[in-house]
Amino acid sequence: SKRRFSAGHRHPLWEMSTGRVYLAYCTPEQQETLVGLIAAAVGTKSPLVGKDGKNLVRLVEGIRKVGYAFYEHEATKVTQLAVPIFARKQVFGAITIRYFSSVVTRTQALEKFLEPLRDAAAEIGTTVERALRPGASEASR
Repeated sequence: SKRRFSAGHRHPLWEMSTGRVYLAYCTPEQQETLVGLIAAAVGTKSPLVGKDGKNLVRLVEGIRKVGYAFYEHEATKVTQLAVPIFARKQVFGAITIRYFSSVVTRTQALEKFLEPLRDAAAEIGTTVERALRPGASEASR
């Protein structure tokens, strides 16, 4: 495929599973600001965003209910499954696994990858919290 997704390649926040998870779990104030900026920039040009970002808000509300996000790139038939990483009781980032949709169904991906992804996210969050503790950098010397 000519269109590869690799480190340093940028995509709009609302298009990919990682950004969608982040939007679902950021603070209400952050979400309102980000959705407002996205809606102002894209608006009705993207059915996913919709007028005033209402479609995007519905999407991220659904993501927040289930705790993960999917995104399938139609041209490459690669699907992403992402879960949030929490540190200090707030979303810190997200972790994603990509797989070929022709080989693994969404149901299979949830059965096989969701818990290991959540475990990895929890471990990353714990590591971040330890690193952010006062004196943590001195203790590692």
